Amino acid sequence: MFAAVLACSGAEPASHTVPESTQALDSLDLMHADRTVVIAQLQHPDPAARKAAAAELSYVRFDHESIPALVDAIRTETDDDVIHRLIGCLLNYQDQRGVDAVAKIYLSESSPANEAPLVSGLRGADPRFVQEAMTTYGYINPERAARFLPNP
Repeated sequence: MFAAVLACSGAEPASHTVPESTQALDSLDLMHADRTVVIAQLQHPDPAARKAAAAELSYVRFDHESIPALVDAIRTETDDDVIHRLIGCLLNYQDQRGVDAVAKIYLSESSPANEAPLVSGLRGADPRFVQEAMTTYGYINPERAARFLPNP
């Protein structure tokens, strides 16, 4: 109705659309979006959009080709809730690349808020992948790595 009144008055309606690059997609839009669009949402300013994009790629699509984008996202993420989601998403794949990314954060992590999700996530991951990651990246923090390595 409002649009019809504007059309009759000759006035241009104000545009309230957000540019696509910054527009958060809802779950239905994410479900139908191309992978590149969903990956772009990992950089969205809204943490909820980043969490939704991570979940879409990992839990819904189980898209292994998205692992590098999720690894990049967790390396730069600053929001603890999004980091927790990314930990779960990366470990969901049971892939060495995801375990490596989570292990590196665990080995260099200083935020107490992330300690429990990191430890429980790594404890639930494939032990072979965790051991490989701790052996490879244990030099970052040998004491923390030792918690996940077998006793000599």
